[in-house]
Amino acid sequence: MGGLFALIYAAVRGRLGPDRQGPLALLVAGGLFVGAVLVPFLKYPANPPAVGDPDTIATRTILYLVMIAISLLAMLAAARIAQGAPGSPGWLKPLAGVGTFVMTVGVAFAVLPADGGAPDGFPPNLLWDFRLASLAVQLTLWSVIGSLFAVVVGGAREG
Repeated sequence: MGGLFALIYAAVRGRLGPDRQGPLALLVAGGLFVGAVLVPFLKYPANPPAVGDPDTIATRTILYLVMIAISLLAMLAAARIAQGAPGSPGWLKPLAGVGTFVMTVGVAFAVLPADGGAPDGFPPNLLWDFRLASLAVQLTLWSVIGSLFAVVVGGAREG
């Protein structure tokens, strides 16, 4: 995950100006959390190990990876659109980017098949706790990566 973060950070570094490297690190980490974790989680939430039909593992994995790819590509398209044409009003650019992301992800949510969910009889509280814990772990991971990187690049700039 750190390598993915570093590659994307390196690709967009300098586009917000030299004094914006710390906030850029937080923005990249937040974007990766939303695009690679939160949006796919909303369509295909995590299940505890050994829950679900073992015959559908390959299909469920492929659908989850497709959702990650769609979400990240939609985020890239939204970022490009948010940069906008030179004559566009300033307020329209980010709005167009967000709209692009939401519409693309919305179409993917509608087109891709639904999650099979947990089998009947599985305790719903246990399932909910597992899903919240898995999301919290990912939020912690991306928060730490972005925050530590922001501190490092902020210190390197001042040092």
